[in-house]
Amino acid sequence: FDTSDLIGSGTDVFRLDTRTAREALTVLKQVKTWKGSLINRRKDGSEFEVDVYATPLLEDSGEVHYVLWVERDAAERLQQDRALQKADAMVARKEQELESLADEHNAIYAALDTAVVLVRPDGAVRLLNPRASSILGYSSDSISLKNLPMFVRDLLKMGAEYGSKMRSDAIEFVDEFLRPDGEKKMLCWHAMPVFANRDRQIGVVLQAFDMTEFSEREQQIALLEKELEKTRRQQNLADVTSVNRIQKILDVAENVNSSMSFKDSMQLIAQTAQSFGWSNIFIYEQKPGSRRYELVGHSGFKPRHVNALHVLPVKEVDQYFQSRFAVVAGFFLKRERDGAAKAEFLPDDPRLPSTGEWRPHDVLLLPLKTRGKGVGLFLCGAREDGALPGESAVQELEKLAIYAAFAIDHGHGQLAMKQKLQQNQLLMDLSKIEPLDAKPERELAQIAQKAKPVLGGEVCIVIYGSIAYGACTFTTAKKSQVLNALDAKNVELIAAEIRPLLPASGAEFIEVTAAQSALLSAMNLKLAANQRRTMLAAPVQLRRKNRGFVVCVVQDGIYSNEKIEFII
Repeated sequence: FDTSDLIGSGTDVFRLDTRTAREALTVLKQVKTWKGSLINRRKDGSEFEVDVYATPLLEDSGEVHYVLWVERDAAERLQQDRALQKADAMVARKEQELESLADEHNAIYAALDTAVVLVRPDGAVRLLNPRASSILGYSSDSISLKNLPMFVRDLLKMGAEYGSKMRSDAIEFVDEFLRPDGEKKMLCWHAMPVFANRDRQIGVVLQAFDMTEFSEREQQIALLEKELEKTRRQQNLADVTSVNRIQKILDVAENVNSSMSFKDSMQLIAQTAQSFGWSNIFIYEQKPGSRRYELVGHSGFKPRHVNALHVLPVKEVDQYFQSRFAVVAGFFLKRERDGAAKAEFLPDDPRLPSTGEWRPHDVLLLPLKTRGKGVGLFLCGAREDGALPGESAVQELEKLAIYAAFAIDHGHGQLAMKQKLQQNQLLMDLSKIEPLDAKPERELAQIAQKAKPVLGGEVCIVIYGSIAYGACTFTTAKKSQVLNALDAKNVELIAAEIRPLLPASGAEFIEVTAAQSALLSAMNLKLAANQRRTMLAAPVQLRRKNRGFVVCVVQDGIYSNEKIEFII
C-alpha cells in the first residue's frame, strides 16, 4: 500500500479480522500492552504473518486517543523457528539412536555366556556383564583395578606408552582369583588391548573362564598318587596286582587330563577295564539334550554286538537304575532262568556272551555322572572269570567311570566352549554390521554361513519390506556346503508360507510339511506328502514390527536351550 491508501482508513484494510486481532483490541482498551502475531493482507491480496508490539498512549487526562503499533515481518523468525525445530528433532532422533545402540550392546553383552570385563585406560571398570559378576563375585560398582590380576595394569601402561604399535593378539593367563566372599577360583584369563585409532586407547577387554573343576581333577590325581604310595608302603609290594591296578587307574587319570584325544581316552579306559577282568564292555556317551546313548568305546564284544548295540534309548535304559538291581554304584540285570524276560533295550539276537554264572543277556549297567548330571553309561557283559559282579570288582570299575565321565564331560565342555566362542564372535560381528549396502542378501548369506556351524544345521534368513531379500544354507548330497542368495520372488513365496506359522516374539517350534515347498526347496530338503519336519523359527523385529524371520533345522534333531536362546 501507499501511505495515502492507509492514512484515514481503518486497519481492516490490511489486517484480517481474526480472533487474535479482536483479543489484541480488547487488551488495548484495558490500557494494557499487547504482544503477539497477526495475519496481514497486502494490496495484491497475498497474506503474511507479522510480529506486533502495541501499547496505548495516555493523555494527561488519562484517556487513550492513540495506540503505538509496531510491526515486524515474521518470515525470518518463522524460518529460524522451523530450523530450530528441525535441529531439535534431529538431536532427539540421534539421542534415540544412541540409546537404542547402547541397549543393543548391553543386551548382547548380557547374553554372552563368557565373563567379559572392559577396563578403561584410567583403570576404571567400564563394563562387567552378568556372567562376569557371577564368576568374580563383584558388581560393576564394587570392582576396581586392584581386584584384577596385575597383568591388566601392565597392559594399560604398555598401551599408554606404545599405543597401537602393541600387538593386538589375545594374551592368556591362568591364576587363582580371590572373590570378595573368600572363595578361591582358578580362572583362565584372555586379555586383549583395544584401540579406537592410532592415538586413542579404549582399554583392555578381559574374558574369564572358570577352571576350578580342572584344578579339582588335578587334586584327585594327587590324592590317587598318595593312595598308591600308601599302598606300596603298607603292603611292601606284597600285593603286586593291587598296586598294578592302582597304577593303571593313575595312568588313565593322567592321560585323560592330558592332551590325549577323546577317542583314544575311551579306548584306553575300555582296555583297562578289560585288564581288570571285565572282558566285555561298552562305553556310551549321552550328549546334552539327547535321548540316546551313543557308543564311543568298547572292548571284547564281537562286531555283531557293536552293530546291534551302537545306540541305546535313554528312557528304556534308565528305568533299570533302581535299588533292586544295585551293586554298589552299578545295576546288575540278571535273568534268573532261561526264557525269563530280558531287559527290553537288549535285542533278541545276537545273544550276548555267557560264561560261568552269567547267562545270555545278563548285563551290568554303571551310569557315568559328573557334577550331578548323567553324561554316559558303562554296559558290561560276562566277566572273564565268569563270577557275578561283587563290590570290589564294581568299585574298581567305578574309579574308571569317574575318568570316563570326566573325559566325556570335558569333551562336552570343549564343544560347548567352542560353540559359545562361535556364538559370541557371531554376536560381536552382528553388532558391528554397518547399514546394509546395495546387495544386502550378501550380508545375510554371510550371517547364515556363520550361524550354521553354531546351530549345527541349516539356516534361512528372510527380510521383507519395500524390498524383499534373503539367504539360505544347505548341504548337497555330496556333503558340499552351499549358500543360496534368494531373489525377491522366492522371498515372497517363502514369507507367504511361514508368516502364518511365526510366533509373536521369541522362538517356537513349527511343523513344516510338503506344502511349504518354497522353503524346502531353498534349504534343499525333501519331504513326502505325509511327512513333517520340526524347525525352529523366530521373527526378526525392528521397532516392534516384524520385518522378517530366521528358520533353522538342526541335523541331529536336538534343539537345546542354548540353541533356542542363541537364535533369539
